[in-house]
Amino acid sequence: MANLRTCSRCKSTIDESYFSINRKKELYKTCDTCRNRNKKTNNIEIKVESESDAEKLEEEWMTTFYKENKYPSYGEVVEIIKSDLTLFSEYGEFNHTLLNKMWDGMVSVGSKGDEDKIKVIGRLINERGGFWAMTCNHSVFIIVLRHFLKKSDQNDIIRNTILLNSYKHIENLWHGIGEWKR
Repeated sequence: MANLRTCSRCKSTIDESYFSINRKKELYKTCDTCRNRNKKTNNIEIKVESESDAEKLEEEWMTTFYKENKYPSYGEVVEIIKSDLTLFSEYGEFNHTLLNKMWDGMVSVGSKGDEDKIKVIGRLINERGGFWAMTCNHSVFIIVLRHFLKKSDQNDIIRNTILLNSYKHIENLWHGIGEWKR
């Protein structure tokens, strides 16, 4: 007689042969079909062998996204942030030019030259308005990025990875500039 087990996700009662064994040498609570469905998102299967492979894949996603999407014009950015008067008051054409260059610097994440460019941009913003200006411009950059990601045909995992990595990348590069801390 076959040993039956109920999947905790799909609630199917199926043979135990449809359940893999975990590290504790016990059967998973979810069937292999449900576990594999979780790994696939929007018909894209993401398989990563090691942490360095994951980092390379994330860098590839970021590079591709920033190459395919150019930073919008000053008028378009103003349209995106106009509802937030605090950000709107801090953002100007000079800062627009700086953030445009920073966007271009995000194309090759990990490149020493581009990282130096992003640090210099942070210093310039800090010299003009201190920590407050850095915070507002960082927020504008992330809001513009989020605006583009919403329109992107990428799946949620890729969009969230690009957003989080961009946020942290700038935050880490600006660490120690003025009052900016990670």
